[in-house]
This record gives sequence, structure tokens and C-alpha cells, in this order.
Amino acid sequence: MAFLTACTGPKEPDSLSLPETISFNEHVRPILTQNCTACHGGVKKAGEVSFIYQEEALGYSQSGKRVIAPNHPNRSELYRRITSQNPDERMPPAAHGDPLSDLDIQILKKWIQQGANWEEHWAYQKPQAPAVPLPTNDTWSRNDIDRFVLTEIKKHGLAPNPEADKTSLLRRLTLDLTGLPPSIEETEAFISDNTPHAYEAQVDRLLASPHFGERWAVPWLDLARYADTAGYEKDSYRDMWPYRDWVIRALNADMPFDQFTLSQLAGDLLPNKTADDLLATAYHRNTKTNVEGGTDDEEFLLASVIDRSNTVWQGWMGTTFGCVQCHSHPYDPFSQQSYFEFAAFLNNSQDHDTRDEFPKFSYAHDPAKREELFQMQEDLRKVNLAYTRPYQDLSQNTDWKPLTYQSAQSTQDVVLSIERDKAGRELLQTGPNTPRGTVHTIEASSPIDSFTALRVDALMPLDASLEIPGPPFVLSFIEIFYENESGEEVSVQFERAISDEANTRTSPSESLEKENKNGWKAYPRQHYDRWAVFVTKEPIHLKERKNVRIVLHNLAGHDGAEQPVLRRFRLSVDDQSNWQALSQSLQIVEAEAAREKLNRDIKNIESTAVPIIRERETDFSRVTNIFIRGDWLAKGDRVSPAVPAILLSEPDQKPTDRIEMAKWLVSDENPLTARFTVNRHWEQLFGIGIVETLEDFGSAGLPPSNQALLDHLALKFQGDLKWSTKALLKEIVMSATYRQSATISEEKRNKDPRNIYLSRGPRQRLTAEMVRDNALKVSGLLSTKQFGKPVMPYQPDKVWRSVYNKEAWETSEGEDRYRRAVYTYWKRSATYPSFVTFDAPSRDVCTPRRIATNTPLQALVTLNDPVYFECAEALAQKAIEAHPESPSDAIRYAHKQALLKEPSTEDLESLLDLYHKSEGSEANSGTVSKTSLAIVNNALLNLDAFLTK
Repeated sequence: MAFLTACTGPKEPDSLSLPETISFNEHVRPILTQNCTACHGGVKKAGEVSFIYQEEALGYSQSGKRVIAPNHPNRSELYRRITSQNPDERMPPAAHGDPLSDLDIQILKKWIQQGANWEEHWAYQKPQAPAVPLPTNDTWSRNDIDRFVLTEIKKHGLAPNPEADKTSLLRRLTLDLTGLPPSIEETEAFISDNTPHAYEAQVDRLLASPHFGERWAVPWLDLARYADTAGYEKDSYRDMWPYRDWVIRALNADMPFDQFTLSQLAGDLLPNKTADDLLATAYHRNTKTNVEGGTDDEEFLLASVIDRSNTVWQGWMGTTFGCVQCHSHPYDPFSQQSYFEFAAFLNNSQDHDTRDEFPKFSYAHDPAKREELFQMQEDLRKVNLAYTRPYQDLSQNTDWKPLTYQSAQSTQDVVLSIERDKAGRELLQTGPNTPRGTVHTIEASSPIDSFTALRVDALMPLDASLEIPGPPFVLSFIEIFYENESGEEVSVQFERAISDEANTRTSPSESLEKENKNGWKAYPRQHYDRWAVFVTKEPIHLKERKNVRIVLHNLAGHDGAEQPVLRRFRLSVDDQSNWQALSQSLQIVEAEAAREKLNRDIKNIESTAVPIIRERETDFSRVTNIFIRGDWLAKGDRVSPAVPAILLSEPDQKPTDRIEMAKWLVSDENPLTARFTVNRHWEQLFGIGIVETLEDFGSAGLPPSNQALLDHLALKFQGDLKWSTKALLKEIVMSATYRQSATISEEKRNKDPRNIYLSRGPRQRLTAEMVRDNALKVSGLLSTKQFGKPVMPYQPDKVWRSVYNKEAWETSEGEDRYRRAVYTYWKRSATYPSFVTFDAPSRDVCTPRRIATNTPLQALVTLNDPVYFECAEALAQKAIEAHPESPSDAIRYAHKQALLKEPSTEDLESLLDLYHKSEGSEANSGTVSKTSLAIVNNALLNLDAFLTK
């Protein structure tokens, strides 16, 4: 019937339902997004028609017809198709959906008649300071937030609730700011304080609490996909907890959000960086590491780069940028090229999905030694550079003489062939994939009578490039033999080994150690031709034939399919005395001594090695290419770092490196970061964001319920409040909007069931972490110990198993068993069971919003999990100590501890009935039964009033 109605032509809608002025964003874009862009968007452009970009929507289709002709609906193919009576022409086609409603058709027609004025999506336009409304007869508002909210409340025919009672208000505030409930003493002190600033004093006290950072770290760790394990199949442990502690400390110190951003995204590049700046970059290393045998480390490095790119856009801008890695965005103006241009900012780090998690930063356990240890490590990098640079300069300015190869053999059926190239000769492995433990032996003659240094050039495979790097190599051990004056074959003694890179995963000097499995390497992929020089202790004088035998040992293993051996390489020598002179120079001797001392001193300070980000040296930079259809093996055009042009008002000022990108994120240029961050904090307090779809500020997300309020707060956050998170939260919780009673009337239940218009106070269930912490706090079991390695509270046996992983869950002893949930060991493949039941994510990926559920499993957890029954027993013990002989008094005590108020007469009767039904042999003993009271307390800890705020 709907189709027949459409075929008879659109009806004129009621004039009241058709806006006088049609807004593209408010009225037109939702119609196009819902009905058209699936076929005419960023993924698919049927008939070469797209409604994502203005120039395409107002342009011509493949057939040559004008898609939208401003001012002329009848000349617009869009209007003709949506009103066509021919089922083969009508849009959307019957197979793709119902015809547009009469109102939608008239909106599109009127929009075209009014000139088809195009607007970019609201979120991609820089916020403009809205005028603060002044509602009439306003005696309710306490700050500007309330004035924006009250205007919206009145618009929908509602009125705000009165302020919540003091007990409820303090419980809400304390849970929101610290994640813990207030004590009875704190509650009674607030109730008795009738001074004008009593509430503000509580806000300031809670913002200064050390528990503030523990509470607000949790949603950030969801965004940062923080976990204590590496993910994927094995999901083994790695030390990431110092990063978690950094987040808590940064939040407690109220680090401005712009600095919070710079430290995490580019702390390693800051000019005057500190230990904490470097530690903060572990944010990037929360990506997963795949150490399963046979995987390609290049593939999973690129998976990490993609994850980092997606996470920056989700965690700072609430944008589904991840949609763009395979094709242009289906709904928003982001091209696939722009995706890889942004990924290029993050594709030049030294990490490479390796088992050792290189690079790492040693973070001292003693806070007093952290800066000292950090400076040692920075000094070591400088010393390595001072040690290596003179050799590099000498090598680059040396006229190396290639050896003439007479024979080349290898073990384990590997074939080495001698090939001629432009520079002389090279050695090339052919045949099967080289097995681990292969030994290459090359017989060669020298073009000079003596030599003081040997250079090994590891050349890229002939079919490799920057886009398609070659397999890895590791030169585990090198030996050179020659005939001495007595005709005996002796081995060369080496003084030094250096390479083309100063700060490497392993030192080239390790290639001088017999049976060594490390050494000079390009691992796990070779992106450039590489070289190393091995300096002899003294000049090697060759006999008449000038023959040498070079033996190259390859003992390293590899997670991937190809073993790390030299496959294409060249050997050459030099006879300058400069090599020995340099090796014995004061500069090198002092650098070597300094290096040894620093390494020794670093090891003497107790620390944890944390994976961090460091940028590659310029000579070894990676390149970024577009992945055709998202396939990392199908490389398209090479791209340079850039941000999407739509988010730049001054294209000439575009960022070009990672630190500039981080600064752009928190600049006035970026319309998203402040909005998203404000919205994220609002959602934590009210249970629903001003933009409900936290994860999607794009065209497919829900529009703001009050954009003027959102923009006001965003501009204030980055302006007057100077990116202070605590100041932002104070601004919100001081408002009358936040302080309202959560009571809901029948009228409000009908008009605004989800409290979109904020005519009542927030009421939502506690988060997974708060549910546990709340129970521990009221029972008196909660430990206030902060920071350190993750702990393992009780969980059921055999929940925590992974293949190829022998790690076991070992229940913590003492107070560690009762620490706050933020310190609980977080395993991605087996997250703490009660947290999962209460909607905590696995943290495999960035999670801006936890979607709350309400299932019977949750009640089963709080009724049966030993943690909660242990809390019930501990609360029972406290109640009995206060009232050993009166069950009713003991129940009143426990009820007040849990809910901060005495039970009603009816509730007390119900709880006493449960108590007496649970009594066993202790009945009529004259003392309170701990077992029965624990059962009552278990019920208290399961009450809706206890599990909600």
C-alpha cells in the first residue's frame, strides 16, 4: 500500500509539519543517510552518484543528468526518481527499502527550491560560542549549564525536579568523583553543615581525593585498550601497569588534557621530555602483539598502526575512522587516501610486533630514582651515537675494495651462488628457505695485501622495496680465517663491530661472540640496504695468494615463516690504519667505558621494562601506502602524513609529523576533540551523553540533544577552564541540573522516559568496577593501597587458560586481594568474569562507551561470587561488634552502612524475616548469628538501591 501511495504522487503534508526554512543538516542529511548513501555514498557510487560530497551531489550522474539542480526540483534527477510512478525508476528501489514518506519528499523538494544550500555535518564545523539563554522566571539555574538545560526542559513542556536530599546527593557525587560511596561520618557531617558553600566544599574535597584518579582512569583505560596481556592466541603477560599508574597520577594531578594528549601521543618527541612523558607513550603500545608461530610480523605491525589510527579517532574525536581503511567512509567525507595519510603519522615507530616488545623503557620502582634512571637511558642513547658516529663517517668516506669470491657454500642443503653486479660481485642464496642454524662459508681473495676492517653489506632482495620489505637477517657470529707467515690457518681477532644504526635492538658487537643467537640484524623485516664494519685488533697481513675464509653463522630463530639469515650480501675490505687509530682513540675508549658504566648502573636500579614508542632514525624511515581494498599486500600510491582537509580551516598549516598531529588534535582548528571529551565526561555523570552515540559523532550517529550546551562546554573547557578535567567536572556537578532528585513522575516517564531533556537527576547502575569496590568499601575490606603490579582477587578455577600459555591465576594474599578493581589483572582473552558480566569490555579495541545490560547473570554474580559473600560476612562481623545481642539493631547497622540510612519499618520486617528463616542452631542463643546476618547482608548488597546511584 505504501508503494501505491507513492506512485500516485506525493501529497502535500500539513503545513505545520514542514519547516519554513529547510536545514540540510537537520532535515535533509538524515533522509539521505537513512535512505540513499548505502548505494550512493563513500563505499558504493551507483551511477556515479554520491551524497557525501557537495560537488558530487550537485554534479552530474553517469548518464549525464544533473543530480540536484539548485532552485529547480523538476530539473533534478533526485526529485524525479523519488516521485517516479515507474517501479523500475523509483528511488530507493523496492528491493532496498520503502518509498520515502510524503513529508520526506516535500522536505527534499523545498530544500532544492530554496537553493539546495549545503552544510557540512555539525561535528566537522568549528563550534561557535552560543548565546547563553535567559529563561523567564528563572529561580532554578545555578550556572550557564542550567540555563541551556532549562530552556530545553521548558520547550518540551516539563519542569525540573527539586534538589535531591543531602544523603542521596552526596552518595551520587562521591560515587561519580571517586567511584566509592561516602562513609556514614562524611554523610552526617554534610547533613549537619548548613553553610552556603557546604556542597561546594564536598566537591572540592572529592576532587582532591587520591581515589579520583582511580575512578576516572577506568573509562580512559577503556579508550586506551589497556590490558596486562598482549592479546591474540597466546595472550601472555607483559608489563604495562606503569602506564596505568601514570594515567591515575596524571588525573589526580589534573594534568591539562592538552598535555595529557601530547604526552601519550608524542611524549618521546617532546623537546624537554621527562620519564613520565616517555612512559605515557606506552599508550600506543597497548596494541596487541601476535607471537604465534608462522605469523608475519610486518602484517601485525601494520595491524597495530591501523589500530593506533582508529584509536586516536575514537578516543579523541568519537569518529568511526576505522571504516575508511578499506574504502572511503560510507556516510562522512573521509576518503580512503585520507585514512592512510593519517596512519602515516603513526607508521614510523621502531616497534615491530616482536616477542621482546622492543623498544622498552626501564621505569624505576622507587619514585625518587625515576628521573635519574630515565636520564641514564637518555645518556646511553647519546653515548651510543657518540660511539657509532665516527665509525659511520669513516665507513662512508672509505673506498672499500670488494673481495673476489672463489667459492660459496652453505649447510642444510642451502645453495649460495656468486653473482656479478655493478659494484663487483655479490652472494645470493638460492634454493629452499634457509633453515635455522645455517652456516655460510665463503672462500675469497683480497685485492689488497692487508686489511684492517671488513664490511658486510646486506642488500635488499631483488624483488623487495620500501613498500614490500625483504625477509629478516641476523648475523649471529662471524669468523675470518687466513694463513699466517708460518702457513697456518688462524682466525682474525676483532677490536670493534659497528653498524649503520646507533641505537639498535641488539649490538653488532654480539656478532663477535661465539654461539650467540643475536648480533647485527635487520629484524623482523629488511627495509633498506644495511651495512656493518668489523674492525680487526691489528692489521691482517696476507700471504701471496691473499686468500681468506669467511664463516657466517645464522643461529637466530623467528616467529614468522622465513628464518633471519643473510640472503643477498657483499663483502669488502679496507687497509687504512684509521680504523685501529679510531678504535684506540680517547673518544672511543671513553665512550665505550661510559656505555659499560651506564649499562651497569641501569641494571642496578630495580625497575620494570615497559613497551614504549620511539621514532625511527631518519635514514631508516618507513613509508606508507594506500592498501587497495584494505589488503596490506596490495600496496597502492605512497602517501605523506596529513589530516583530512575538512578538519583544517588553514590547509597550509597542516601537521607533518606525530607531534604536530598531537598538537592539532587539541588546537582550536580541531572541531571534535573538546566536544567529544566534554561529552564523554557528561555521559559518565548522567548515564547518557549529550550526543548519545559517544563512538560516532558522524552523520550516522545521533544528533546532540542540546548542541548549544555541548558547544558552550567544549569552548569553555579549552578556553576558560584551560583543559582542566577537574574544573570541567566541577562545573557540571555544581549545576542544579546535576543536583536534581532522580524521582520520575508519570508525566516525565511518558514525555522523556530516558531523561534526554534532563528534567530529573541521573540514576544508573554502577559500573562493573564500582559494583565490586562499593561492596568492599561498605564491608570494611577495601585496601587503599595504590599503584604497582596487577593483583589477582579470587576467580573460579580453570577460567583462565590459553593455548601455549602456562601462566596461572594465583589468588593474591593479604590486602592485595581486596584492592580496587582498577588494579585487577586484565587478561584480554579471559577478562575477570564478574567484570564481563557487568559489561566491561575485553579491551581488544578502543571502547568509548559501555552499553549497560540487565541480565539474571548479574544477580547471580553478586549473590554467589565469593567476593560478595566475603563482603557480606565482613559487614556482618562489623554489625555484630556494634550490636552483639540484637538482630534488629545489627540489621539496622548493616543497612545504614550499605545505604547510608535506616531501613523503613516494612524493610526491617522483611530483613528480619529473612534473618530468622536463615537461623540454624544459633537460634535463641541470645547472640546475633553471623551466618544469618551475612545472608541478610548478601541481600542488602544486591538491592537495586545499593547497585545504582
